[in-house]
Amino acid sequence: MKNILLALWAAFIPIVTLAQVASTASILSSAQSEEAVRLAERMTSFLQNTSHEMPRIQELEFRTETDEFQVGQQEYLFRLSPNTTKMRRAQRGLHQQHIVLTQQEQLLLINDALEDRYEALVEWKQLQEKEEILEALEVLYADRVNVLTKSATWPDFDPEDLIDAEAEAQEIAFERLTVSGKMQQLAVEFGQFQGNTESVTPDTAQWISLARITGLLQTSGDSISNHPLLMRREANIGIVQQEYALERAASSRWLDFVQARYGGNDNVLFKEVFSVGVGFKLPLKGDKKLDLNELELEQIEEKNRYQLLQSQLQQQAEAWEAQLLQFLQQHQLLQTQIANSQSAPILERYRQLEDANPLTLLKMREVQLKKALQLQEVRYRIYRAYIQWLDVSGRMIALPLKNYLSEGLEGL
Repeated sequence: MKNILLALWAAFIPIVTLAQVASTASILSSAQSEEAVRLAERMTSFLQNTSHEMPRIQELEFRTETDEFQVGQQEYLFRLSPNTTKMRRAQRGLHQQHIVLTQQEQLLLINDALEDRYEALVEWKQLQEKEEILEALEVLYADRVNVLTKSATWPDFDPEDLIDAEAEAQEIAFERLTVSGKMQQLAVEFGQFQGNTESVTPDTAQWISLARITGLLQTSGDSISNHPLLMRREANIGIVQQEYALERAASSRWLDFVQARYGGNDNVLFKEVFSVGVGFKLPLKGDKKLDLNELELEQIEEKNRYQLLQSQLQQQAEAWEAQLLQFLQQHQLLQTQIANSQSAPILERYRQLEDANPLTLLKMREVQLKKALQLQEVRYRIYRAYIQWLDVSGRMIALPLKNYLSEGLEGL
C-alpha cells in the first residue's frame, strides 16, 4: 500500500516541477485583464465616447391645415420647445455619474479577481511549506519502520509498535500526495489566471514577512471609504441626486414653446396672416411634487444604505485586524516555545551517545517536526486573515495597486 501511494505521489512531481515560473506580481496583475473586467471596461468606454448631451431644443413640431382643400387657404404652424440650461447641465451631470458607476463596477470586479489570486497564492505558499515538513516526516517514519523491523528479534519488541509506525508512514504519504495534488490544481489555476494553457508556479522568494504585516497594521489609516462597495454606493447616490436635479430643472421650466403661424388667405397682407406666439407654463404647487418627493426619498434610502455598509465594513475590518493580531501573538508564542525548548540541545547530546536508542532520537525529531507543522498552520491563518483585512479595509484595491504579498510592496 505504501509503495502504491509513493508511486502516485511521484507521478505528480514532474507536473509541478516542469511548470512555468511566474512572479506573484504578474499573477496579481492578471486580475486587470480578466474577461469580466474587460467587458466592464467596454461599457465604460462606450459611455465615455458616446454623446449623451441633451439638445437645446426638446421638440420640433410642424402642422398644416387646409380649408376645403384650397391651397390658398392653407395654414402652417411651426413650434419648438426648448430645453433650459439647468436641464442640460443636470443631464450632463447624470451622464457623468453613470460613467463613474460603471468605473466603480469595474473596480469592484478587479477587487474580486485580486482577492481570488491572493487567496490562491497564500494557499500555494502554505502547501509549499507544508510539503517540506511532510517530506521530512515521511523520511522519519520510514526510518522508524526500518528500525522496528530490524528490532523484531529483540526481547522487548512489540509488534503493535511496528503496525502503528507503518500506519503513520502510510498516512503521511497519503497526506503528502494530497498536498501535491492541490498544488497541481493551483498551478493549473495560475496558468488560467494568466491566459496560459500550461501550468504556472509562483515565485515566493520575496514573500512578505510577518514583521512587515505587523508594521502595516500599526500604520493602517482610514481606508474604508476607498472600498469599491462603498464607492459604488456613493455613485448610486450621485445618480439619484442628478436625477432629482434634472426633474427639478424640468419642473421649473417656464417657457413651454415658441411658435410661428402663417396662412389662411393669400389675398391679404403677410403681416395680417403671420403671427408669433409663446407658451408659458404656470407653476403649480403640486406640479411634479410627487416625483420630486420620490427621488428625495430615494436619496435618503441610498445614503442610509451607504452609512450602514460603511459601518459594517468598519466593524469587519476591526474584527479581522483583531484576529490578525491574535494569530501574530500565537505565532510569536510558538516561536518562543521552540526557541526556549531544550529538546534540540538534548537531542544533539543524546545523538552523540554510543548506546543512544534510535527510536528515542526519532521520537524527539518527530516532536520538533510536528511543532514546525503547528507553526506553519498558524502562519497560514495569519496570511488568510491578512488577505481578508486587506479586502474589507479597502487597501487591496487602493490606487495605485500594490503587491501586498511582497516585502517591498511594489506596484502592479
